[in-house]
Amino acid sequence: MFGQASRFRKLIGNMSPPDGSKRAEIYVEGTRKMVDGFVRWCKRGDVGLSQAIVVESVEDEFPTGLYDDFYVHTGR
Repeated sequence: MFGQASRFRKLIGNMSPPDGSKRAEIYVEGTRKMVDGFVRWCKRGDVGLSQAIVVESVEDEFPTGLYDDFYVHTGR
């Protein structure tokens, strides 16, 4: 996922670490076009990770403006 991060370098947000069910939550903010492209890319499932990615749901929300970059929380 992060090998192609430059494609989505204008997105900001965070990714939570996988929980016990191996699910993670990704929160992104950016232009509609950039966010839609990111969601399409994730739905392809072939994002260069050893793990399988399945997009279960996408929710539109108002941007919070809380982020200035994209953060990945490792849970460590």
